[in-house]
Amino acid sequence: MEEPINITPNSVDPNMENYYGIGLCVNQSNATYMVCWKDTRNGGYDIYGHIFNFIGESLSGSFKINEYELGQISDSRGHFTIKEYGNGYIIPLVMDRENDELDGIYLNEITFENDSVNILPHFKQHLDLIYPASGEITMDIGSNGYGYVIWHQYIPNETTQLKGIIIDPNLNMIGNNWEISSIDTGYIFYPSISTNDDYLVCSWDEYVSQTESIANIAVYSLDSLFVNVGIENNLLPKSFLVNAYPNPFNSNIAIDLDIGKVGIVKVMIYNILGEQVTQITNTNLNPGKYQLNWNGKNENGIPLPSGIYFIYSNL
Repeated sequence: MEEPINITPNSVDPNMENYYGIGLCVNQSNATYMVCWKDTRNGGYDIYGHIFNFIGESLSGSFKINEYELGQISDSRGHFTIKEYGNGYIIPLVMDRENDELDGIYLNEITFENDSVNILPHFKQHLDLIYPASGEITMDIGSNGYGYVIWHQYIPNETTQLKGIIIDPNLNMIGNNWEISSIDTGYIFYPSISTNDDYLVCSWDEYVSQTESIANIAVYSLDSLFVNVGIENNLLPKSFLVNAYPNPFNSNIAIDLDIGKVGIVKVMIYNILGEQVTQITNTNLNPGKYQLNWNGKNENGIPLPSGIYFIYSNL
């Protein structure tokens, strides 16, 4: 085994309330990692991030994530949820307004390219008025590119709920909200979520009295969950399929791809000697259906002779 790389800890100088921690996420696409924290130095609830590489260098400096007017921000107590997304990251936040307006959830996309940070709030999901001390939120992204966000919603003197929404691979909110749990009295704490291609698993703690705390686990079939919230899941491919036509072809061939998970997709053309003659694509794609075209030329734009050619993909 190689010796570990020892990097002097990097300071981001956060000033946080004692029960709010730091979120951390590694991005494979651009070999960076990001930390996120709540900063209260200005008397508010600002959210900051910082991006580093793996040789200990600061790439971005500390940057403010909530570049829009907000009231109080209620995040997960213990950590922020940060997930890798393409060449960047996504962070869900719960916003508590101070003027009795509707509160909501923001899904923030943080992209980092050429030493430049771009912050884009994708949507706001309106909620009923929630108590400022609530708002614990977490999310996970499946290999199919769909994201699942769950949060704790507490309405004083009414109910405590654990609710969820689904986002598509383009970070649009789809389907209806679904209620995971609801109790008339007490609190719901520490929601957690994990998913794969077929199932979604949630866990949470219900504190219903001074002496009773109940741990809960719920398992959802994604097929049935999508139907229940009004999403046509049958349009989402669960594997990688390639279809080329017309075959044989004369001057142009269409290549249809059905992609079942997020990833770098490479499509190459080989001759019968096993030599690569051209590359059709080499890019990061979300799940879905795509069509590529090949004009029968090599990578230098020279037409190839008639013969047998093979389409190869890495997925």
